[in-house]
Amino acid sequence: HAFRSNVTDHFARGGVSSDRIIFQAVRGRHLPFYNEMDISLDPFPQTGGTTTCESLWMGVPVITRFGPTVFERLSYSVLENLSLGRFCARDTQTYIAAAVGLAKDVPKISNLRATLRNQMKASPLGKTEAFAHDFYNTMETVVKASRRQ
Repeated sequence: HAFRSNVTDHFARGGVSSDRIIFQAVRGRHLPFYNEMDISLDPFPQTGGTTTCESLWMGVPVITRFGPTVFERLSYSVLENLSLGRFCARDTQTYIAAAVGLAKDVPKISNLRATLRNQMKASPLGKTEAFAHDFYNTMETVVKASRRQ
């Protein structure tokens, strides 16, 4: 209950009333809840990986703040591969501005909802056979190089 109270209090300080916050125990049954979302706000510094991909696959755009380390750049990498770098922010102010700007653009959200899945399929993220081929070739190169040493 302390977690819920802290989250609710934090949002209240930002002008979001508690009746707008929904806490659901959904482990393993969460994908339909993306249908109730307009935007996913990526956490920081531990950014999403699977959740970012799930959100985009379900048609929900993601706003991320990225940093210098690998775990701060997972969502950034996904979004860049989808040509959605405009949803990536280097600092908190830009992160907030990107989220607010998108929230005000309902037609853009509707368009993204309708196109994100196909955009993922057409991107490097959706080209799983090419990825597997490239990965295999890279591993083969690494193994051969390590045998020469």
